[in-house]
Amino acid sequence: MKKNLLFLAVGLLSAAVAPAQWVRQAVPFSQPRFFPASLQAVDAATAWAIGSNPSGLFTVGTTGTREAARTTDGGATWRVAPVAGLLPNDALTSLSARDAATAWATTTGETRSQLLRTTDGGATWQALLTLTDPTAERSLNYVHFFDAQRGICLGDSDNSSRLVVLTTADGGTTWTRNLTIPVLTTFFGGNNEYLVSGSRPAVQGDHIWVATTASRVFYSPDRGLSWTVSRILPDPNLTPNGPRALAFADATNGLALFSRTDGFTNQAPLYRTADGGATWQPVSFTGPLHGANLVRVPGTEAYLSVGHNLPAPGLAPDAGSSVSRDGGLTWTALESSFDHLLLDAAGPLAVWSSAYDFATGRSTGVLKISATALPTRVAAARAAGPQVFPQPSADGRFQVQLPAPQAGLRLRVRNGLGQLVWSQTLPGRVSHFVVELPGQPAGLYVLELRPPAGPATQTRLLIR
Repeated sequence: MKKNLLFLAVGLLSAAVAPAQWVRQAVPFSQPRFFPASLQAVDAATAWAIGSNPSGLFTVGTTGTREAARTTDGGATWRVAPVAGLLPNDALTSLSARDAATAWATTTGETRSQLLRTTDGGATWQALLTLTDPTAERSLNYVHFFDAQRGICLGDSDNSSRLVVLTTADGGTTWTRNLTIPVLTTFFGGNNEYLVSGSRPAVQGDHIWVATTASRVFYSPDRGLSWTVSRILPDPNLTPNGPRALAFADATNGLALFSRTDGFTNQAPLYRTADGGATWQPVSFTGPLHGANLVRVPGTEAYLSVGHNLPAPGLAPDAGSSVSRDGGLTWTALESSFDHLLLDAAGPLAVWSSAYDFATGRSTGVLKISATALPTRVAAARAAGPQVFPQPSADGRFQVQLPAPQAGLRLRVRNGLGQLVWSQTLPGRVSHFVVELPGQPAGLYVLELRPPAGPATQTRLLIR
């Protein structure tokens, strides 16, 4: 790639907050300095990542950026395997996963960039898209599928005035280049505008927000078909790194986090929007907001922030994690001892962060939170029945957490007319499972859980 990509490494909760319990998990990449990048939490049992060197997120030809990691047992074991079929100078740049079997990965290289897909848990990978045009930089940095058919792939281009935006409506068989996205700009003494390295775009249903190094946010309400752009920071306060993270609670309310350690952001490091990203205002927050990463936890009202310590003179310590349940106005410490880098959450029982010790130059694997980020009063109200998240769901996919493990459960889902649309019997004892209703229209559904003995229970599922 032509540009210099610097990766700046920058329990239940009650009305008061009990200490959050993070559990460290080893991820055996081939080199101890490679950490889990593009971290993707799928559910309480499943998560994926790719290996990366913290000195450069996309280091072509570096062992470790060619490996993918996956857990299917909640992180008790992580299995690492090289992605087959890559050329010697190909490197993984991002990963997005749908479940334990299906994931997509993007690559960059000297002669091509690719979008790959696996449907067997990473055993084999199929190329869905290959870019070899020498007139445009071959860089694909992000992929996301909104459902089984509709997806988006994003990248940078040094030789074009626009970001690379490719969309598909047939599961990745064909892709269409979008040339209507607003043009890129230069800033801060002539720097070109790029996607923020290591910052995953925020997605809510069909809505997607993408951060750039010019502290701008590109927004699409329709899966990448149409776009607008807004600026978070005014020109005199621009940082060459852009926001570290975007996180949205819904289609209108979201937060943008800037690092305290980049030396350029002289206003508040946290900004909020209440109009879908059209305008942004600084947040006068209280409490220990951390500057490395930020997520909204699906199924809750909680935002989580994480940080790490850098061994550099004059930098304040930032290790630890914190939670906000009022839209980022107040932050409460969970702990202040762990070094976190990236963070992702699929639900209150599926929160992972990647970790790195900058003093030793070694990865310390991942951390998984073992206590839910729900307030106690909410958790107690739900303790008698199953917890469902997200609620509502944009794609008909729901995670269900039971209050206690059960064996031999028979599951049935009926629509608003009482018609059976999905059924399954779960083998063995389970405390967590996934309900998938692909192709079902928006509306209210009822999930029935019937054990071998005893009464059935019901809970609602809402597809948006």
